[in-house]
Amino acid sequence: MKRAVSPTTVVLLVIFAFIGVFTVYWKTLLSHPPGKPGKMMGGGGGMPPPPIVGLRNVTVTTPAGPLPQTRTASEGGYADGVGRNARFDGPSAVGVDGQGTVWVTDSRNHRIRRLAPDGTVTTVAGSGPGSATVGAFADGPGEAARLWNPSGVAIGPDGSLFIADTGNHRIRAFVAGQVRCLCGGDTPLDAFGLQAGGFQDGPGANARFRYPTGIVRRSDGALLVADTGNCKIRAVLPDGSTTTYADLSAAGAKSPCGIALAPDGRVLVTDPATKDIFVIAPDHSISRLPGIRKDDVIWGGPTGIVVSPQGVVYIADAASHCILRIRPGGSPEIIAGTVSRPVPTPRYADGLGDKAMFAAPSGIAIDGAGALYVADFGNNAIRKLVIGPEIQRRPHGKKTK
Repeated sequence: MKRAVSPTTVVLLVIFAFIGVFTVYWKTLLSHPPGKPGKMMGGGGGMPPPPIVGLRNVTVTTPAGPLPQTRTASEGGYADGVGRNARFDGPSAVGVDGQGTVWVTDSRNHRIRRLAPDGTVTTVAGSGPGSATVGAFADGPGEAARLWNPSGVAIGPDGSLFIADTGNHRIRAFVAGQVRCLCGGDTPLDAFGLQAGGFQDGPGANARFRYPTGIVRRSDGALLVADTGNCKIRAVLPDGSTTTYADLSAAGAKSPCGIALAPDGRVLVTDPATKDIFVIAPDHSISRLPGIRKDDVIWGGPTGIVVSPQGVVYIADAASHCILRIRPGGSPEIIAGTVSRPVPTPRYADGLGDKAMFAAPSGIAIDGAGALYVADFGNNAIRKLVIGPEIQRRPHGKKTK
């Protein structure tokens, strides 16, 4: 009997593969440490170096997800409820609307969930058995509709949702309680009898995608979609007409997934396979974001991305299990998480940025007040980061007044 393979893992398998690479890399690095001070100063006797940690002016909480003392990080589930009583299974992306509501693609439950400002989690779209490997496709009202490993969400000003329905190779719209297909359609089956995806521009139903993941809405109403399997960025108009916005494969991309808009009109795309952030200028020229050290342990598999109105880039790194930021003209710095060395380890903890822990965070969004929301995929939880005033770092270990 043929065994179905869940397309949710298409991107995340690439990310987790880096863990094995890290093991070899860091063993070599420990034998030949670089000259940069304070990075690899482990103790004697073969003790590993201390972890790299986030900032103390960042506070991490869990608005929704399982209690760690009752469920392990690897256990998913499905339950609506308030706050920590809610259950997710592989939350992969988040979006925040103007009222502070967080919308979640609960990928392995094949559902869209709503986290209200009061902490109540409800299911708004998608049905079928929870934690099912294989999803399904059906348009219709809310919970009667069927999705398959959704992994991207964008929000319109009228509250409409646009969903990257990854396993169905389609872009769906959720408007006035109804789910409909905006673009995409059936494709040939693969060796397992599953939809294999395809590539074609054209009117809504004629367009074809292959594992679309990240999605973002422009101010003119058009959607930009990271068409991961085709290594392209697609533009989708409100009527579903689809064109190719940029061919990232020509620029060396292998697995583009996260996508965000910068205030200056650039489009930023993460690629965990190459560990790049590709930058698409308004004239559609493609470059790579400078200032990134791919050999840095905190930079393992950038996935989720969002850009603040001030141009600060925030990254959810699923391989190093931390949240990063890149200020204009700067390089990546960890703001929340505990990156163990030589190999980053997934864990769970709330608290200040230097004590908090994540497990393969894969999606990130920002609200109007500047707070960050993270889809903590491995911990099956939604996390919130509040960044306080900057704290001056203590020079040479001395206390500051």
